[in-house]
Amino acid sequence: MKRLSTVCVLVVAATGCTVHQDDWAREFGVALCKHEQECHKVSTAVDCTRPGFWAVWPEELEAIREGLVTYSAADARRCADLLSKVGCIDDLKARLFSSVECRVAFAGQLGEGAPCTRAAVDVCGRDLRCSHPAGQFSSLCGTCTAVAKVDEEVTNSRGSKECGVGLYPDFDGGITGRCRPRPSLGQSCSSSRPCLELLECSHIEGGICGRPAAPAAGRGEIGETCLTAPHLRPQCAWPATCDEACWGPTVPAIPSADAGPIGEGCPCVDRTARVGEACSVDSPCELDARCVEGVCVFPSAREGEPCGQAACIAGLACGYDFVCEPSFSLCR
Repeated sequence: MKRLSTVCVLVVAATGCTVHQDDWAREFGVALCKHEQECHKVSTAVDCTRPGFWAVWPEELEAIREGLVTYSAADARRCADLLSKVGCIDDLKARLFSSVECRVAFAGQLGEGAPCTRAAVDVCGRDLRCSHPAGQFSSLCGTCTAVAKVDEEVTNSRGSKECGVGLYPDFDGGITGRCRPRPSLGQSCSSSRPCLELLECSHIEGGICGRPAAPAAGRGEIGETCLTAPHLRPQCAWPATCDEACWGPTVPAIPSADAGPIGEGCPCVDRTARVGEACSVDSPCELDARCVEGVCVFPSAREGEPCGQAACIAGLACGYDFVCEPSFSLCR
């Protein structure tokens, strides 16, 4: 995956390599789409250049509009270029935006103690993080809290500081520990010693940090076999889904620890729901549409209008009073 970096190095030497704010959504969105195609998470039949697959108004631009983060065009290039280096990991955007490169590209402006919305882009200032309220781990809202630095003491109790970017809490079997650097590429790792944000540990215990490769060709597309892994729901390249009629009847409510891959040999099918049709996890909506209360709709509700069946347009979220409002205003 070396789509951007080589070109960028050549340009940097002459004029500096940047991504203008107006180009960010398109450039990052298209690169993200192509990365996910290489990882068999998005079908190769999808046109990555078509607005609507990637967000025209992603949350990071909404945060800029609300004055919660600043934008650095040069750092934005370095953030986008990470897509050419990272392997096939889950929660890609959230983990990408936890990197130093992306955090400085969209630098948070809120101070310690400020209420914040937890999202991929962190609106809190340097050495701060939008953390869960004590005991409310399902809440969308949080508070800007100071992170612990390397060798600083932390506990595994609620309310303790979290370790900063590139660090993990080393408890060594106790309730009190210290923040240590996460292992990097090629170093040993485990479930209690996680790798740097964009790497994966090869095994739960006694593993090595690496960049996961894409699955083998011939799996994930419509008509091909599903992508499977132990204890996980079988997957296909979006918008295809793994035929539940094939694997569903054979899977117990709680798979055993040695159950192995679920859905092995089952086919990927296209059950894309059109606007007005019923939708679900196994029947995703067509491009540009959204599943609202089990029915596919085109988002049309604007700021201040009821969410309901209309769904909010890009850049807005359905607030607690069921009215569309800017995403980052929900927790302030």
